Amino acid sequence: LVNMIDNELHFMRYYRDQGYEEVALSVPGYIVGFSLFNYALPQPDRDLLQLYYRITEDGYFRELGFEQAFLKGDGKPQRLPIRRAVSQVTDQYRAKYPKLYPRLSSLRYDSLYEFAESYLLMIRALDLSEI
Repeated sequence: LVNMIDNELHFMRYYRDQGYEEVALSVPGYIVGFSLFNYALPQPDRDLLQLYYRITEDGYFRELGFEQAFLKGDGKPQRLPIRRAVSQVTDQYRAKYPKLYPRLSSLRYDSLYEFAESYLLMIRALDLSEI
């Protein structure tokens, strides 16, 4: 997963710099989807990547019956619900992965683009060392 993020995330920046923010947002979606489909990831990574989709595709999941809203009306990510959800995921695996402390302070909420990039970098930095 770390290699996938390292190898692909720079394309997101390239498309944004060229003025194609919608295309840029497809890059983290590709990283998440490809990783979930092709790799046998540790459970915390799987859950955090699934949470990525719940956050970025908020309207879709709310139509499916999920009650948690992760985006504001203007499409910007909501800090508190996201921090709670990430903590909930990581707290449940702390017994097996005692160094699993995500850098929540590194998440950016100014736009979905900023959030997506910072979220993947947060996942990349996780320490999944077992006991």
